[in-house]
Amino acid sequence: MDLEIKKIKRPSKKPVITDDNIGINPFALNLIIPVNRRYKDVKNKFGDDDKLEFSYEATKFCRVFDAFEHRDDAVRLPIRCKELMYYIIHSMETGKDYVYIEKEVYMANMGIKSVNTFKGAIKGVVNRYIIPHETIKGVYWVNPMYLFKGDRISKFPNRVRVNKENK
Repeated sequence: MDLEIKKIKRPSKKPVITDDNIGINPFALNLIIPVNRRYKDVKNKFGDDDKLEFSYEATKFCRVFDAFEHRDDAVRLPIRCKELMYYIIHSMETGKDYVYIEKEVYMANMGIKSVNTFKGAIKGVVNRYIIPHETIKGVYWVNPMYLFKGDRISKFPNRVRVNKENK
């Protein structure tokens, strides 16, 4: 049975949105971003030793990579699959391309009573977002094309390709 995708009629006139007319995000009024600072020894243009200071966010984060074709796949997932994906995002460890999902803990946390509901959620995301580990029960490889917690460039240096327009 094919799902019929309905065309959503767009509003006849999109409002003009600019940084000047949008104003300040109310969520940003109380936002505090904890950062760590690092220093790197560098040589300045005169050959003297300098310290380069840079900041990075101290709060752990997981990136969801935004590509147009990924969005359509993700938003069409059934609700239990979306819940599982969100659970995976919050369960990933930094620099790891796998996640452990303990079925009983997941089901209890999500208020799921039926193992078939859990299996259905897994089935809906397997082969695109995750695949089961061959030998370790409950461990799933996470597709870093869609999700990764940490730096993909450091984790997969042999998979880096420089965009032609940025050379």
